[in-house]
Amino acid sequence: MIRAELHHHDVDALLLRRTDYGESDLIVTVLTDSLGKIALLARGARKSQRRFGGSLQPFHGLALRVTEPRSGELFHLREAQIKTPRLTLVADLTAMTTAGRALNWVRRALPPQAVERSTFVSADGFLAQLDENPPKTTLDGEARLGEFGLHLLYQLGWALELRRCIRCGKSCPETSSATLNPELGGIICRSCGGARIRISADVRIAMVAASFGNLEGFAASDATQVLDIVEATLNHHGILDA
Repeated sequence: MIRAELHHHDVDALLLRRTDYGESDLIVTVLTDSLGKIALLARGARKSQRRFGGSLQPFHGLALRVTEPRSGELFHLREAQIKTPRLTLVADLTAMTTAGRALNWVRRALPPQAVERSTFVSADGFLAQLDENPPKTTLDGEARLGEFGLHLLYQLGWALELRRCIRCGKSCPETSSATLNPELGGIICRSCGGARIRISADVRIAMVAASFGNLEGFAASDATQVLDIVEATLNHHGILDA
């Protein structure tokens, strides 16, 4: 669609990806608070650091001025600055690895220009948490990533059913363990044949809480299992293969 006028927007953003374009330009993908995920052409960004002040860096909170395209989906970046620096995060390898995986999920899962402010708030808050309190171990990072992933699945409409059997609808008591099939979308009771993954009652209840954004925390011993469940679900929806 051809637009008669150029519209400018001031947005808060998180950098999801940057790609060299031509001799001096960049194409950057960002998640914004009001426009959703958009791709931007940053002219001269590689040739002159003064143009955008070296602000197009991952994990920091950014303030951008962008212009809508006359046609297509590629916006133009006019101004950029770091609004919320996260210096502790970018100095910690485990924190950066954890943050990078989370933003990669977001980039692959969200369609262009679908406004998902709640996802922006969650992602920005997750990065702030990593900056304020970096993971102490790799397993700690995986536990936090699993929590974020469960809430992301909920926001995308792909939340796992963890309280009742997805086949017969029978409720699972809070004190009971359960078997889970991420590809089918939830737990399956023994009467319906069960599933390949067994989760304890404590893990299941914590997963329910995390899905709704109530982060109660997983034990380090449970972190890998929860993260594997999240990634199996994302993979089923084609996110990890994108």
